[in-house]
Amino acid sequence: MRKSSVVSGPQQRFITHFLFLLLGLFVILGMTAPAKAQGWSMDVLESAYDDFASYLEQMGEFSPDDWQYKIGAAVGTVPDYSGSNQYETKGLPIFQIRYKDDIWIDPLGVRVKVWSSDCCRLLAQAGIATGRSPDKDSRAFLLPDISTGADIGFTFEGQIARFFAFRLRARQEVASGHGGSGLSASFGTIIDSGMVRVIPEFSAEWKSNKYMDAYYGVPASATASTGYAAYDPGSGFQDVAFRLTSFYDLDEQWQLIMRGEAKLLLDEAKNAPFVVQDGDSLQGLFGIGMLYTF
Repeated sequence: MRKSSVVSGPQQRFITHFLFLLLGLFVILGMTAPAKAQGWSMDVLESAYDDFASYLEQMGEFSPDDWQYKIGAAVGTVPDYSGSNQYETKGLPIFQIRYKDDIWIDPLGVRVKVWSSDCCRLLAQAGIATGRSPDKDSRAFLLPDISTGADIGFTFEGQIARFFAFRLRARQEVASGHGGSGLSASFGTIIDSGMVRVIPEFSAEWKSNKYMDAYYGVPASATASTGYAAYDPGSGFQDVAFRLTSFYDLDEQWQLIMRGEAKLLLDEAKNAPFVVQDGDSLQGLFGIGMLYTF
């Protein structure tokens, strides 16, 4: 059974139910966008599987049986590609296999705990490296595709004063053809009223020159076909984001999950020609899913 380090009360119960309903409204509105399902981005997969609540758990306090299994499904509205102003509604199967507090296996890949203390822990990971394949009715479709590959890295995460949590993550892509790397930092808390948990979270992400060039650059060879000017971005902060995640426990095994995100592209990313001319530097994400734990 999950235990929260945040004290509950009548005021928190009111706030969490209100935020849960507000997020639900945003999700419903987001679902109305016309869409074509072409697969989820890495950001959306992380929204489904890295629920931020896991690293607010007291180390050793969350102690499932030797193995824990989760299965479910989600649907969400996401940008066609990073920087797009066109949104798509997509389905996503959810599964996760977990061994105690040591190993996690899901579509993100494999994460293994290598060290932990009362305040924090260090995880090693190997998993998916995001790709890009814009819809055919977008000029960005004429830019070079980026295939889905693999990355390796680590995550350092823990608690601050019991009420807040942080996560620092580093990745190096090893099999997607461009060798980009990235660093991300997240900070958030849990507002808990028992059946409902609401998790507000702020994050920022830095990307290397190779990553930024692959995802936001326009090679000279593509200027004639796309009409975009050649663009060679450097390394820097890709975005800052605010996420709001809600978990509603229907019973001990069934759980309703909602996620909303607002992300602002920064610096080299927001100045990409396809973002300036045809896209939007403000990106949204809305999703809802059901999860069964056994």
